[in-house]
Amino acid sequence: MANHDRPDRFQERVFLPRWLLACLWALSVGLLVVWVLAVLDAAAPAVAYLLLVVGVLLPLALTAIHTRVYVGHRRVALRLWPLWRTEFSARDIRAVQVRPVVPLRDLGGLGLRLRLAGSGRRALVMRAGAAVEVELADGRTLLIGTSTPDRLVAALQGT
Repeated sequence: MANHDRPDRFQERVFLPRWLLACLWALSVGLLVVWVLAVLDAAAPAVAYLLLVVGVLLPLALTAIHTRVYVGHRRVALRLWPLWRTEFSARDIRAVQVRPVVPLRDLGGLGLRLRLAGSGRRALVMRAGAAVEVELADGRTLLIGTSTPDRLVAALQGT
């Protein structure tokens, strides 16, 4: 069987933590009520529409953001959908290890983190817990948040 016929080694999507998603939904619903009241009042239509875009649609859009990790037989792809993506050859992996991560404390926040502490380190983490640190041949280090670190490590080491 050819390489392209074999199933993928690993695929995962990770969304923001549920508590944060719930807060974003609550904020959107609350501001939607305020928007409806502002439109009914019709005193300041520009402010009402600004409130709709910033206060309702933006938080709802944030709920769709998630990470995607794909490990195939020849390549590894990381993505912060819909904003960022990168790929590298599976042959470029030099070392892989699991480590705990608390995004706010260790990385300064959730999501994509570039050039951590002025180094070539990058992180793609959506929640606290285990992460997989990948060292590449060019010296870059990637920290990948995952809910199944052992499966990700096995897939990365098997490429």
